Amino acid sequence: MQAKEEWQDFVLLKDDVYLLTLEDVEDANKLPLSLQVFVTARVANPYKALFNVQRWLETVLNRLQPAIRQAISRFTYEALVAEKTKFDEQLWQQVSELGLIGPEGEFLTRYGIEVRKIELRQVEPPQEWRETTLKTYRAKQEAEATLAKLEAKVKEIEETLKAYQVAGDMGLLVKISEEAKGKDVPILVLLEKLLHQKEKQE
Repeated sequence: MQAKEEWQDFVLLKDDVYLLTLEDVEDANKLPLSLQVFVTARVANPYKALFNVQRWLETVLNRLQPAIRQAISRFTYEALVAEKTKFDEQLWQQVSELGLIGPEGEFLTRYGIEVRKIELRQVEPPQEWRETTLKTYRAKQEAEATLAKLEAKVKEIEETLKAYQVAGDMGLLVKISEEAKGKDVPILVLLEKLLHQKEKQE
């Protein structure tokens, strides 16, 4: 056995990247997410990988899943999208604290597998959440466009009203205001009526 372990010291195997897909992983707001995580690993000890575990890749990925789910639960979906690097760092620290990775980690000492990197590559919210978010975004854009038009109209009316004031047309404004009393007439309607009557006079 000692001779086999010494011989393995000279076996150099390249890193490989493995895809781990998880569904219904809840974020900090209990939003179920779909994830794709890349796990970069290499077989450091083929003997352990072959004889100490039946399927080393499946075992490693399955052991990582609870840690990933727990790490996700500390972030909102928005934070995961904006701060993937921060998440990767916290996930790596958490997996290290569980004793799974590193020189003394279980993956290497028991299975002969060295995990080099864990990266969150893709995170997707549920379809219905995306549709709701899109509707909200569109409604916000439409509201902002409507507000911009109203502000432009108000500015136009205010400038015209100032001109009428200078020209001594306050009598017409007072008359229209008296007609509107008790009728709950919006100010924009009132001012537009003023402009209309002034145009008719001209």
